[in-house]
Amino acid sequence: MNNKPFNEGKVAYESGNLEEAIRMFTLALEIDPHHPDIYHDRAVAYLNLGKPNLAIIDLNHSVEYQPNNPYRYSSRAFARDAVGDIAGAIEDYKKAIQLDPHDAIAHNNLGLLEEKMGRIGNAELHYRMASEFQKELKENPQFVGSEDESNKPSFSTYARTVWEIFMNPAEWKEVFRFIKNGFK
Repeated sequence: MNNKPFNEGKVAYESGNLEEAIRMFTLALEIDPHHPDIYHDRAVAYLNLGKPNLAIIDLNHSVEYQPNNPYRYSSRAFARDAVGDIAGAIEDYKKAIQLDPHDAIAHNNLGLLEEKMGRIGNAELHYRMASEFQKELKENPQFVGSEDESNKPSFSTYARTVWEIFMNPAEWKEVFRFIKNGFK
């Protein structure tokens, strides 16, 4: 993207300067006020600063501007869960799965929320699906789910990191253990 403040915001984010990243992403939105990636990346910075409510506002814009992208719903679901809106998070993960039924991360995270709600059978189903799709991705890297290019996420650094974790089975299992143990 040829938006200097956006690119500077990404550099600031990478260096851990979250406040500067947010400032630059805000300037980038003045140039391109309808770009879902800018809202998304600013939301991730807000989440890392412990401001999930501000992240949700930005993620709402990402969903609005790219309603057929399952990654937008998964991102908002993560933020909704952070503020205790489990019902909203479940709704978003279900929408993400509707748009991309092979999304292993969305299935896993939906399973975690179903388990949190005491719906163990639903949780186990989503865990199994996540495991199967993750295995399929590892065996067939060109498999990406949706054939519609507009539904595929544009990988920010955050998304790329998540993708890399889930492509490594040892890290994937460690992340699940960490999440299931309440981030301990």
